[in-house]
Amino acid sequence: GGSVFNRGKLMSNIYETNPKELARSMDTVIQSWDCSFKDSDGTDYVVGQVLGKRGADHYLLDQVRARMDFPSTIQAVRSLSAKWPESKAKYVEDKANGSAVIATLKREIPGLISVEPEGGKLVRALAVSPYVESDNVWLPSAHIAPWIHDFIEELANFPNAKYDDQVDSFTQGIISSSNSSTVLTFSTQPIARPYQINSF
Repeated sequence: GGSVFNRGKLMSNIYETNPKELARSMDTVIQSWDCSFKDSDGTDYVVGQVLGKRGADHYLLDQVRARMDFPSTIQAVRSLSAKWPESKAKYVEDKANGSAVIATLKREIPGLISVEPEGGKLVRALAVSPYVESDNVWLPSAHIAPWIHDFIEELANFPNAKYDDQVDSFTQGIISSSNSSTVLTFSTQPIARPYQINSF
């Protein structure tokens, strides 16, 4: 099958501003986490992203991506949350280590929200690809974020790439912030119930 995300569009909407400065002008800033099962050669990566939304536009502000065991994942969530206190809501996919991450950190880090992955990877990617087509997704330049080349390659090759953890985190983050920005702008309290995405 063909790719879901347009490589040309991904490469054309690039920002040069310092992400921390950019974050100040955002309506909402969130984190999105995709956690792997266990630390071994064949496993997926753990990916945590910081995404900002301003009006109709979504900005990828930061990302951590590495093969991590459970303690390393906990530390990564702590570190990214300390680096980005602006990110009030932190969406964690409720699979693999995700639920254990929330259970471990929910009394320490506010705003951890469990996301039920609805409809599978491809359905979520197809829901987000129009935002890329319509020039509503902005990515950091390579000198701000050296990892952006790998990010663009993974999205452009999805669903045929070897890994799709960056795609998972990204689509989860955009869907979550699109569905809930009004709630989270006015509330700094974490939502207690597991967060359901019912739109798709």
